Amino acid sequence: IFIPFISIAEIIVFIIYKYDLESKGIETTATEGVALYSPLVYKPSRRYEAWRFLSYMLMHQGYMHIIFNMLFQFLYG
Repeated sequence: IFIPFISIAEIIVFIIYKYDLESKGIETTATEGVALYSPLVYKPSRRYEAWRFLSYMLMHQGYMHIIFNMLFQFLYG
């Protein structure tokens, strides 16, 4: 039951940041389009924010990245 819930969360975050990037004039393509300004992204300079070690799994770099992650999650999860 974990895999479907985490997959839904990943899709929701992807859609939210897709529209946020579009509002800033940045297009989300098959291989580009990640919001590096997001508080979910892991940044080595902010290691003291421990939640970033887990939250970065919700971020994806383009459509192909999220599609293949979903595929592997459902196949191996």
